[in-house]
Amino acid sequence: MKSTAQICEKLLCRAATKADIPRLREFYTLVAEEMVQGGLEIWDEVYPCCCIEEDISLGRLYIVEQDGEIAAAFALCKACNGASAVKWERETSALYLFRFAVNPRLQRQGIGAAALECAAKATAALGAEYLRLFVVDTNLPALKFYSANGYIRREGEYCDKLVTGASFREFGYEKLVRG
Repeated sequence: MKSTAQICEKLLCRAATKADIPRLREFYTLVAEEMVQGGLEIWDEVYPCCCIEEDISLGRLYIVEQDGEIAAAFALCKACNGASAVKWERETSALYLFRFAVNPRLQRQGIGAAALECAAKATAALGAEYLRLFVVDTNLPALKFYSANGYIRREGEYCDKLVTGASFREFGYEKLVRG
């Protein structure tokens, strides 16, 4: 298997634009459908598609492309509702990774790790020391993935309650990206 650095060389990481909205809707819909088929009913036909336009207007949505196809996407946010529920390594500048997804057709090729590296570099370039994220406790593949990529689970958890009445228990992870 190729190294993350070799995979990164073939990927283009860039800020999403309004012109990308239709492709992003298709991408996130495909990811949500795959999650549901795999028994992870975390995303649906509404989320994360409902965030695309706002993320783009705020300049926080990124696309990772391979040969013109969306290979991955993610948002980098300055704040997170659950941040105070976790005991982070230290109180410092951080960005929060949201809506991270890899194209189901391209999974298990190292693109996820390469896309995380893109997110870490973008976080550092924006002046933050840590990249932080939350993972739903039932999303075992994601829990393993982030740990395998150097993200450390921190003490505490956040219970995210949705308007539908459903709730998710989420664990906080972080990685030092600049320091």
